[in-house]
Amino acid sequence: MIGDPPGSERGSAPESRGTTPLVTTGRAAGRWVKWLRAHGEEPEAPVAPAAGAPQPDRPGRHAAPPTTGRNPPESRLSPSGAGLNPPGTGLNVPGPTREPGEPIGIATAPTGPTRDRAAHSVDDELVPQVKDPAQPQAAGSTDGGWRSYVRPGLLVVGALGIQLAFILSYVGAWHAPVADGLPVAVVTSASADRFQAQVDRDSDTVGARHFTGTGAAFDALADQDVYAVLTSGSGGLELHLASAASGAAAESLTQVYGRVSTVTGTRLAVYDDHPLPATDNRGISPFYLVVGWVVGGYLVSTLLSFIAGAHPQPRRGRIRALSLLAYAVCSGIGGAVIVGPVLGIWHDGLIPLAALGVLVVFGASITAVALSALFGSVGTGLTILLLVVLGNPGSGGPFAPEMLPGPFRGLHTWLLTGAATTAARSVVYFAGQGAAREYLVLLLWCAIGSLLYLASITLRGRRRRPTT
Repeated sequence: MIGDPPGSERGSAPESRGTTPLVTTGRAAGRWVKWLRAHGEEPEAPVAPAAGAPQPDRPGRHAAPPTTGRNPPESRLSPSGAGLNPPGTGLNVPGPTREPGEPIGIATAPTGPTRDRAAHSVDDELVPQVKDPAQPQAAGSTDGGWRSYVRPGLLVVGALGIQLAFILSYVGAWHAPVADGLPVAVVTSASADRFQAQVDRDSDTVGARHFTGTGAAFDALADQDVYAVLTSGSGGLELHLASAASGAAAESLTQVYGRVSTVTGTRLAVYDDHPLPATDNRGISPFYLVVGWVVGGYLVSTLLSFIAGAHPQPRRGRIRALSLLAYAVCSGIGGAVIVGPVLGIWHDGLIPLAALGVLVVFGASITAVALSALFGSVGTGLTILLLVVLGNPGSGGPFAPEMLPGPFRGLHTWLLTGAATTAARSVVYFAGQGAAREYLVLLLWCAIGSLLYLASITLRGRRRRPTT
């Protein structure tokens, strides 16, 4: 008589191993054959499936037995599927019968530790796959029906809308800039007033502002409140420009006043009191420096929201805000070093420029995380819309705000990119004069973004606390 496998007793489950039935394939069948031969018996040949019989799917090597049903250990199947009755053993253990090609039925038993279960393991092809209804479905899965495609579809539509808005704003704002109402300080005198009246009749390019004193007019030019000063001199009229404030505005004013001077025969001398340096002869370096700071600010915030989540715990949220401030310090200093010692564009005012960069980067980054915390993935689109789609064209870039279409002129003062660009020009070309309003706008962006972000994570943290 053949005894049970080592470590087990007849009629009871083997110790420290499962009691799943024996199958005729794989490592389990090989171990069973070795055990029979060790006891002097030859195993019966397995029944081959009929040709053309359907084969079940085989997703894996071994699978855990199903948990439904419970049969005694004596119901194990032999390699032939006819019961555990090797010849000459005296055992009379009944077993189910099956037709050739029919899959072997599975009988379950109490399961034990799985390390030594290889001799009684079951192939996945014999285990019915039961879907867990509580398992979440992936986006776009057919199991959720048409509703599973709604969110991805909305994201695609949103991305398309941002792209088209990007094209519309940039091309619409900069494709044909026309100067309209460029502020010019006119120092009151008979000749200057008469000449300015002729300029006003000739075009709408100039918006004259009359000053009684020369000093106040030139202070307005240094504060970037006006783009030129028209005054009378000993040899005729003089036009003093500030091309550093806007090269495009200075060029337009030169053309308008020069044309009227030619028509009327009035002598007009043109001076550039605040010229652009040769290293930035188009005056676009401050704009692109600010764009780099803004992009870096919202990029790091977006990456943190995707990787670490947009709704952290209050403590982690405060740490994230401090981390963004440290990032802003590094970014501000790095940008100032690049445009200073590295590229040699400017050599003065690098410390105030780095401080300006800290405000710009932190304002952009804290605004981005605040919008993500408030609106989730939609907040990323709002960040791009606010800081890039509206911010960059609204800043004017190489053009004066008075040369932009109507909707962008009112936004220039309050947009982060617009205020930062004007402040950067003031720092590097006007020694920081006349930038108080722009710094105030930047501080408002930082303060409002911080308050919205901290309020959002604090309120969400209170909702997460269990109520008693």
